[in-house]
Amino acid sequence: MSPTRTSISFSVRASLMAKGFSLAGWAKLQGYDPISVPKYLRRWAGRQKRPIGVQTRTIIEALEKDTGIKICG
Repeated sequence: MSPTRTSISFSVRASLMAKGFSLAGWAKLQGYDPISVPKYLRRWAGRQKRPIGVQTRTIIEALEKDTGIKICG
C-alpha cells in the first residue's frame, strides 16, 4: 500500500475508533460483512476512480459519510 492509501485507511479506522467502533464493529452494525469491509477499504483507499460494484460502492460511501473522510474518487 502506498503512504496515501495507508494514511486514508488509518484515518478511517481512527475516526471510527473515536466514535467507539472498530471497523468490524461498524460493519456488523451496518449489516455488512466484517471481512469484506476492510478488504474494500484497503483496495479502494486513495484510488482516483469510484468502485463499479454496487455493494462495494455502497460500503465505501457509507464509510465516507460516517467518517467524513474521502476514500476514493
